[in-house]
Amino acid sequence: MYIYFLLRLDFGFGSYYGDEIFYQKNSESFYQSGELSASFTYSGKGSKIGGFDAHGPAYPLLYSFLLMLKASPSFHIPLTNLLVFGITIFALAIKRTHLTQFPLQLLLILGSPFTLFYGFSYMPELIHFSIGIGLYLLFSAYFKHESPSNLWFLLIGIGIAGLFRSTWFFAWVALGISLIPKKKWLGLGLMASGIGAALFYSSFFYEQTPNVFSNSLDLIQLNNWGRAIYEVYFNTKRNIYFLLHYTEGKYYWVWKIWVLVSLIFGLIYQKKSKLIRLSTLLLLIQLAFSVIIYKTYEWTDWRMLSPVTMLLNLGLIENRKLKYPSWLLVGLSLASFFLILPFQQKIIGLRNDYTLPGIEKSVIEELKNLDQALIRIHPFVLEKYQLEELPLVNHDGNILRYILPFYELDEAPATHRLEIENHQLIIRSENILAQ
Repeated sequence: MYIYFLLRLDFGFGSYYGDEIFYQKNSESFYQSGELSASFTYSGKGSKIGGFDAHGPAYPLLYSFLLMLKASPSFHIPLTNLLVFGITIFALAIKRTHLTQFPLQLLLILGSPFTLFYGFSYMPELIHFSIGIGLYLLFSAYFKHESPSNLWFLLIGIGIAGLFRSTWFFAWVALGISLIPKKKWLGLGLMASGIGAALFYSSFFYEQTPNVFSNSLDLIQLNNWGRAIYEVYFNTKRNIYFLLHYTEGKYYWVWKIWVLVSLIFGLIYQKKSKLIRLSTLLLLIQLAFSVIIYKTYEWTDWRMLSPVTMLLNLGLIENRKLKYPSWLLVGLSLASFFLILPFQQKIIGLRNDYTLPGIEKSVIEELKNLDQALIRIHPFVLEKYQLEELPLVNHDGNILRYILPFYELDEAPATHRLEIENHQLIIRSENILAQ
């Protein structure tokens, strides 16, 4: 099936979802300008520290690596995703302790709808699947030999994972809880570090977009505790509803059953190994976060829960006594894999044919002549033009910054606007008043 979809790609294949443009263009801007602060942001301000976009600084650092090796700017993100994924699969193959477990683990990973879907995508979710596999290897090594060196490798691995998605810091929390019976102060310190790192990193190194957590903090600062509590309550109630009702198709329902069955098996067999117990706890923490603070619709639960559930599944399969539960979990994953095939064919067709009008060469040249510019892109331009063609540096090699107003945010004062007038793109300086 992977070969089939690979052969279906053509020269028009490219980014399709809005976030993909941010990953692509901000990695390119770092490569071209040497500045890690984002070229594309929602508000023109970026994060409080560093001016990064809503996804943080780790992705431009990672995705610019292949650009430095002269990889194609059109495909450097999918190639990087596959490279990292391949490295973790290779590490899993080297680590294998039982010949019967590794093929089943590999079947689970490659037979996941998540792997298939994001293997042909500009989203970084394959990186997070790789992180789940990598943490499985680190946890497994630590619980096999609880040496200080293995603990340090594990803590550093979690820390690196948290740079890509702050919720991975919750693995410190789960590890801390598991260590409290034997090492009380280390366990408590890890719990505090995990919660603190997740809050600090997401607050200061991500560009803030509207969500329940940020809205509640704003209300608390205004001493409106009642409204803040109601916001969290309503969000929880809504997310529970969507968890039970929201779907993208039959494959999505089977995927939800896979997550639920994984959680049930994790709770039942948690005494079988420390790895199962810890990964079950991590899944519960992630699920609680998604339901109470974040959201469980519009693919968010799919993206947030899949890597953690994979970590738990690998731990369950590792235990040779859990033969039938392991096969059931692999079977559910494969069922979702086959059910997603029609949608996968559709989305690849959309990516191949997703060709918007390009940016005119005269406009590109005019943008390159700007200096110290912050250009606000009109919402109509966002929908109707190929944003990948926007230049990221001027003729002097200095970065050009853009505001992409997907959200209603407090924006930095723009120096220019890119908009449509008489069916043509124009750049209007904010210093010139329209008559």
